[in-house]
Amino acid sequence: MSGQKMTVAKTIRRAARSTVARNAAALYGVRFAAVVLPLVTVPYLARLLQPAGWGLVLFSRSFSSWLVLAMEYGFQYFATRKIARNRGDREAVAETVSDVLGAKCVLATAAIAVALIARYTAPIFRTHPEYLIWALVLSLAQGFIPLWYFQGTERITTSSRLTILAYALGAACTFIMVRAPDQGVRVLILNAASALLVAGGLLGMMYRQVPWRRPKVSSALRTLRESWSTFVFQGGASFYQAANGFVLGLFVPPAMVAYYGGAERLVRLATSLVDPISWAVYPRISHLMAHQTGEARRYARTVFLILGGLGLCMGGVFFLGAPLLIGLLYGASYTPAIPVLRILSLTIPVIALGTVFAIQWALPAGLERPLGRVAVAAGIGNVGLAVVLAPRFGALGMACAVLSAESFVMVSAYVILKQRRLLPFPIAETLLGLLMRRTATDHQPIRSDPDPS
Repeated sequence: MSGQKMTVAKTIRRAARSTVARNAAALYGVRFAAVVLPLVTVPYLARLLQPAGWGLVLFSRSFSSWLVLAMEYGFQYFATRKIARNRGDREAVAETVSDVLGAKCVLATAAIAVALIARYTAPIFRTHPEYLIWALVLSLAQGFIPLWYFQGTERITTSSRLTILAYALGAACTFIMVRAPDQGVRVLILNAASALLVAGGLLGMMYRQVPWRRPKVSSALRTLRESWSTFVFQGGASFYQAANGFVLGLFVPPAMVAYYGGAERLVRLATSLVDPISWAVYPRISHLMAHQTGEARRYARTVFLILGGLGLCMGGVFFLGAPLLIGLLYGASYTPAIPVLRILSLTIPVIALGTVFAIQWALPAGLERPLGRVAVAAGIGNVGLAVVLAPRFGALGMACAVLSAESFVMVSAYVILKQRRLLPFPIAETLLGLLMRRTATDHQPIRSDPDPS
């Protein structure tokens, strides 16, 4: 028994010293800077700006997140996977960097065009155009942050310090520069300044490691075509997450957007604790699936247990602690956000499990096309439900639409893997089979050339 304990302890120590563990820790630092630090300012801003003013900020941020999704275009997965597979070839990595940045320039042009349309079609932007301008600047800056490069090369630790510093400065300046209820636009200005600092700094760090290659229009367009399937998956899966505040604002007053947005930001904080592990492991599994399938299975099994446990624990905490969290962070004027938070808290374990099936296994196996169809269907269903439920039930209706969409994605990813006999480990089939009242069937070894049709 003592020998087994020593083996387990040795395994834990070795895992803690691994590159994946260091990258996960660095990504937690980045996530802390990007999500947690801004949340430090939430109690102050929510009370200072009041629901109407805070709703304007959240509406604008939702629109900005929507544009960022378009500029990311699935490169977080496509480019990360491509660089991870070729990281030993300096010229291939430089070519990938050039092609991706060229594609982002094309997408930035499209984002500007969309913003011009929103200027005359979104009621809030017609009366508050200054919010639109800074939302656009924020989206362009975030869109050019090359996190995909540092993920693919597994050098996250080299970029985390600048990111943490920039967002910490932005959060600190919020208390200094935003002092009146009519100064909500300054929040967006500070967010944009932080993102510009991160983008400029990381681009400079990247080009100290890879040679400069002038982007070509033909290569950029080819890259957009090649990454289309990944974009459909990531865009469809994230569309309703990023755009829900914007969609809700088309039907209800800004105060109602604040109730939903306040609860959503807390849930996003919880899911942000899942993302760094997922991002750190994704390039490693992508690399191992091409060379060591058994080792890839082991990583996937470990991630399933960790993320599933985290999701269940955090979901329970947010569901039971909703009144306390809303009261402490936002104040009595945000009491309508309590039931919204409770509904959204149910999405936390669902997202955690869906992340393992879809991102950690199906994407490295090359199943982005069927996943893309699932994501698009989920996005359409989410918006359809929102259009029906939001005008009648407000923020609660939007929360129900989100829960339905996330559940659909998780179950569909499981079914896709099960149908192709690609479930990475028996425990997933057993646990999910019990939840879905299905009997676990035979488990086949993974095939080296799965048919994505």
